[in-house]
Order: sequence, then C-alpha cells, then structure tokens
Amino acid sequence: MPNAASPDADHYPMPSDDDIARVSALLRKIGGPNVSWGSINVFDVLVGEHRLKMERLASDRLTRATWVLAGSTIVLAPRDGRADLRDHRELTKTRGTAG
Repeated sequence: MPNAASPDADHYPMPSDDDIARVSALLRKIGGPNVSWGSINVFDVLVGEHRLKMERLASDRLTRATWVLAGSTIVLAPRDGRADLRDHRELTKTRGTAG
C-alpha cells in the first residue's frame, strides 16, 4: 500500500496475480461453474476491498484524533470547578453594572 505522502497515495495499487486468482475463485464459488465473470467483476471486488481498508484507516485516524482531543481537554481544563465562576465574576466587575 502506498504511503500517504507518496505521489501514488490516491491511486489504487496494482493487484497481484494472487489477488486476482483469489477474487476469481470467490466469484466462481458464488456463481458456480456455469457463470462467467468478467474482469470488471474482479475489479469491482478489488475496489470494494480497497475501499473497506481505506474506510478502516480513516476510522482509526478519527478515533485517535478524538482521544487526543479528549485528553487535551482534560489536561487543559481548570482543576478547580469554581474557577469558571470566579472568572465570570471578574468579567462582570470590569464591565460594570450600567445597563
């Protein structure tokens, strides 16, 4: 699989002969001996597998980013729950009560 930083990151990798044979055997098992599958059917299965792999990678990245965001929120949150109230009181004092 190409690296995300490589120029071929957006291109589907060339399937190996083993991949084509595996998918062809799968299609023969599904359709039986009397069904003839074309190359487009093999390609559709390979693209489907590749898409599932890419979606899994994207999901893993999103999960990792969510945990980082949650962790940084916990680290940066005020330790004293009353700190927010004190900040609010200071802010209202500086604004004044004129309305």
